[in-house]
This record gives sequence, structure tokens and C-alpha cells, in this order.
Amino acid sequence: MARQALRKQTPAPAATPAARARPILPSITASTRPSEPEEPSPSDAVAVPTRQRGALVLGGNRNWNITNGAELEDNLHRIHTTIHAERPMATKRAYAPKQAEFRSFCQTRGFQDGETVTESKLLLFLEKEVVHRPLRGPSRKLVPGMPADEARLHWRSVRAYVTAITDLWQQQRTLGMNNHPSPRETTAREYIRTLQRQHAAQSRSVYTDKGQDTLLDGYSEPELRRIAEKLWGQTAESPAITEQCLRTLTDLLLSHYMLARGNDRRAAEISDLFTFEFPGEGPTRCMPLIFTTRGGKTNQHGRLETAGALRSRDPDMCLLGAL
Repeated sequence: MARQALRKQTPAPAATPAARARPILPSITASTRPSEPEEPSPSDAVAVPTRQRGALVLGGNRNWNITNGAELEDNLHRIHTTIHAERPMATKRAYAPKQAEFRSFCQTRGFQDGETVTESKLLLFLEKEVVHRPLRGPSRKLVPGMPADEARLHWRSVRAYVTAITDLWQQQRTLGMNNHPSPRETTAREYIRTLQRQHAAQSRSVYTDKGQDTLLDGYSEPELRRIAEKLWGQTAESPAITEQCLRTLTDLLLSHYMLARGNDRRAAEISDLFTFEFPGEGPTRCMPLIFTTRGGKTNQHGRLETAGALRSRDPDMCLLGAL
């Protein structure tokens, strides 16, 4: 009995982890027969050509983008060159020296961005090289009694510099060389207005002639007659200069009667002048002189403009007689 009780109290040995584990899935027997190739599904058969077509389309778009970009840049440069080549000669003569001065200033200063136009660089150029420098030559608007070395540029001349440098900025921006905003912003405009106020105050302080550039600053009819008579007399006294005298007289009368600009008068040709008779205008024939022009400072696009002058009673001051 004691042995049986001892056997009952002795615990059974613990089961090992391998013994406690129970198979969850049934055993799979490996097959030694070689596997046959799987047939592609319909979705796989369609997917491969789609990816290939997408790659071809993407590559084609990339090539077109490169070609279009190059053509756009080339066309932009060509149009920009054409625009500047067809500019009026007066504009080229006005802008070129000022832009050259700005480029020289940038090279002397050694700016990191070179000749790139910015507002701060423009203001420094005006302050150091333009506003405070003496006049380089005689000026008809110089205040009487003021020494030439003390005179400074008029505010309109400073504004011309701003316009020329702004044009240079526009060129750089068109060619993709400048991403800065326009240099003619608030500060530059206010600077020009400040110079204008200073010039007005200076003119008042030195008692500038208020009749300048008004109707009083001109010539009278007797003065015009004396000039015409002098030119007619020179043609008789000096036959060698007859052509020059007649040309000067015609130029003077064209400007007087037709208010023609000097450039329009110098570019006039015989085919630009004609006349015809006005019937029923009295006992004498009425033959006006008609002057036509298709180009000038205020006419850059070939617009037809006409001006006319009637025959004068005074033969010395008659435009038709001078012609």
C-alpha cells in the first residue's frame, strides 16, 4: 500500500516542446515530377504591351519637348534681333552711349553678377556717374552767369539715362538673362521727381528767364522777312553759294509754314511735293504746295501725313517761290 501511495504522489515527467507541438497543416508530399510552364493569364498578356507603349510615348514626348524648347529660344532670339535692327536711328543713337557707360561702370566696379541690371545698381550708377558730374559740352539751357564746371545735368537728361538702362534690362529679360524686377520702380521714379523739384527750386533761386521756351522765345514776321531777304541777296552776290542759300531758305520756310520737323525736311524728296489748282478762288490762280510724308519721329509705321501752304503775297517769303 505504501508503494502504491508513493507512485501516486510522484509527478509524471514533463513533456518536451517537440512533444507538445501539434501539426496544424497536413503534411505535404513533394512531387518529383518536373513542373510544367504556366500559361500567361489574359491580364499579363495585355500588361506587357501597355508598358512598352507608355515608355515609347514618354520618350517621344521628351524628344518633342527638347526640340520645341530649342526652337522657341531660337525664334525668340531671332525676333529680338529683328526688333533692335529695325529701331529708329535716333533711338539707337540715344540709347547706345548710355548703355555703354553703364556696362563700363559695372566692369569697373566688378559686380559679381556682371552687367545684370537691377534697381540698386541703376541708382548707384546715377549717383556716382551721372547726376553730380559736370557738363561735357555747352548747353543752351545753361543758366546765364553760372560757370560750366558748376552746372549739372538737367533732370530730363537723367531720366533719359534711366530709360536707356531700363531698355537694357528689357533686353536681358527677353533673352532670359535677368529675373530681377524692372529697375524703374518706386525708388527710381521718386529719385527723378526729387531731381525735378531740386531743379525747379534752383531755377527760382537764380531768377531764370520765364519767357524761355514760350511763344515769346521765337521770331517775329519782320525778322523772318529780313532773314529771307538776306538769303535772296546772297544768291545774287555770291553765285558760288546760291545752292546753299536756296536750300537754307526752303528749309526755313518749310519749318515756318508747315511746322515740319528737321528730320522730315531733310528727308524730303521731290516726289513728296506736289501741287494742284483750286478752281474758283478769285482772279489769280490758287496753287497750294502739298507736302506728304510717311515716316518720321512721330510716324514710325508708314502712316500718310500731309501738310499744305498757299502762295504768299510777299514773293520773298513765298515757299513756292523758294522752290
